[in-house]
Amino acid sequence: MPSFAESFGLTRRSLTPAVRALLVSLLGVYLVSVLIAEFGSSSLQALTFGNLALYIDQVFGSLKLWQLVTYAWLHDIAPRPVMGVVVCVAALWLISVLYKTPFAQREPGVFWAIAVLILMVTSNLREFGGPMHVVMNALGLWFFGPRFEQRWGTRWFVVFWFCCAAGGAVLAVVGGWIVPSLSATVVVGASGAVFGLLAALAVWHPNDVVLTWFMFPVKARHLVLITLAADLLLQLTGQSAVSFLTHAGGALTGYLLASGYWRPGKLLRAAQGGPKKPSRPSHLRLVKRDDPPRYLH
Repeated sequence: MPSFAESFGLTRRSLTPAVRALLVSLLGVYLVSVLIAEFGSSSLQALTFGNLALYIDQVFGSLKLWQLVTYAWLHDIAPRPVMGVVVCVAALWLISVLYKTPFAQREPGVFWAIAVLILMVTSNLREFGGPMHVVMNALGLWFFGPRFEQRWGTRWFVVFWFCCAAGGAVLAVVGGWIVPSLSATVVVGASGAVFGLLAALAVWHPNDVVLTWFMFPVKARHLVLITLAADLLLQLTGQSAVSFLTHAGGALTGYLLASGYWRPGKLLRAAQGGPKKPSRPSHLRLVKRDDPPRYLH
């Protein structure tokens, strides 16, 4: 029986170089930030989190432009940082153990319902749920990143990742200018870049089916829109602390880069309703049966 990770095709061989490096950096930075939050002095915490997280009112006001990218490597930290990591690891271990039971193989639908329930309960634990933020972003990168790195190459995949993270931050900053109440927001997490991958998946593989929350099959072309709509609804109702604008900015950047509409010429042709590519005269002609045999068939 395949392991829990192998059931999704998540193996060491499936990891591409840039995806592996990004995963190591995301998880490594998170563990360092947990240690700083648990054992570091207040001045050290202010020096790291105060300069690396995305403070919407500081990016351009204080010229801390690096925050447009560095925020993607910081994630939510539980009030009890180390115990939060322990609880998160225990929850994932419990799911992997349940996956190996005969019950999970006999009743996969019930198993995944239980697994999602464990993840939701863990992520909503006030004292311990912080690490699930980085876990879900790491899974998104692991699920969707390798196929695009194989398609574009390592260099351009890394450029895409950074651009989507920056695009999400820029839209969040612009939103803070338009709505002053958002200017005091602090944003952390790689979700903007992950949403860029979801948008690229919708462009390149629109009919691929993704098991949302491991249970609900949704086509890629609909997944990013449904997720953004849910984010907007949760933010408007105050039920979630997610940054909708960061997610939307990352998705928009990913769509523009993956579709090629970041090029003004292609965007202008699309707006005018013209052909995507100039038509070329064909070098072929219809050969009648009574023509002399001057062509090789």
